[in-house]
Amino acid sequence: MKRSIAIALAALSISAAECVRAQPQTAWVLMSREGECAEIAEAQRRRFSELPPIASPEQFADEWRRRGVGVTVTPLSSTRGEVVMVEVPAAQLTLMFAQRSRCTSVNRRAR
Repeated sequence: MKRSIAIALAALSISAAECVRAQPQTAWVLMSREGECAEIAEAQRRRFSELPPIASPEQFADEWRRRGVGVTVTPLSSTRGEVVMVEVPAAQLTLMFAQRSRCTSVNRRAR
């Protein structure tokens, strides 16, 4: 079944960002270089309070695009889409979003 889906996606030439968007609902968190994670809502309150509530890397990217800012969304291939890098060069931002299962721990308070 998984192979059939992979072949169908390749045949349709679906982009990496669309693959991330198509994943079932998962709990995304922000990941640090050390593998620790923070709840998106906590980090957002402290650093991105001007944005509407964000629950996924694609929502974060879509919000910047809506504001006319260029964004690159890159699922890390070795993680099967469970870790996604979102780059916003104009704002000098590079964030790593991860599915909760990829984190060594989840801090409730963002730094």
